[in-house]
Amino acid sequence: MGMMKNIFITGDRQIGKSTLLNHILSECQKEYVGYRTLPDQKVSIGYTYVMQDITTQETMSISYYDGNRMMGIPETFSNLGVRCLKHALKSSCEIVVLDELGRFEQENLDFIESVYDLLDSEKWVIAVLKNEPISYLLQMKQREDCQLYDLNTLSFEQAEQMIISEIKMKGEEDE
Repeated sequence: MGMMKNIFITGDRQIGKSTLLNHILSECQKEYVGYRTLPDQKVSIGYTYVMQDITTQETMSISYYDGNRMMGIPETFSNLGVRCLKHALKSSCEIVVLDELGRFEQENLDFIESVYDLLDSEKWVIAVLKNEPISYLLQMKQREDCQLYDLNTLSFEQAEQMIISEIKMKGEEDE
């Protein structure tokens, strides 16, 4: 298997991981499914976030502020998350976007299993990974069918060019 099938983008907070993903998607002009994580409410220590299914636009909260710290809402991953990933697996779209994978879902084995089903499939997964030592993410990074682009070590432009040429080569292989 010469071709890396899945693309992981990582790097520190606010470094431009989702922006890079958006650049790549608009450049490639292919249809895609999956989910995005969007800021919801501004609180004193940052934002709470929602998960949004790219296809249906359905959203559910993934975090809330308890007055002290940010808390995850794991049910969202078992509910909307799993439905979204199962739909992505059955979809005719070849690109699946997972933006992002992080710590709030690390206990959600049904969600993580659905992520693995996608990584194992013929689909092309483009995922944004939180830059934290979370065990399921560390395991994913070890996969031989995944290429990791770290914005802490690559410039935005380098990563963008590398990923876009990777996708274009992949497109030619498939034709």
